[in-house]
Amino acid sequence: MRLLKEGRTFAEIAEARGRQIGTIITHVADMVEKGIIELRPEWVSEPLRLQIEELARTLGFEKLRPIKEALPESVTYPEIRLVVAALRRSAQKTE
Repeated sequence: MRLLKEGRTFAEIAEARGRQIGTIITHVADMVEKGIIELRPEWVSEPLRLQIEELARTLGFEKLRPIKEALPESVTYPEIRLVVAALRRSAQKTE
């Protein structure tokens, strides 16, 4: 959390913590979903975020694979995971 507040990248945090980037992103997505932090535009560009959100609303956001398969190959699971975490948080607030 402190390293995120300092503006560190996921790669910098992974190196500082001795973890894989994927592990860091999973932790960050968890915090986004719990409402501890907000999804930041530097993590996922707005056009990509909007594309992922649209697909997730259509396909559902319980599983990431259908979303991944509907997107270009260049889109990564971590990007999807972060956006879906924000969507899940938003859905929890409206329940």
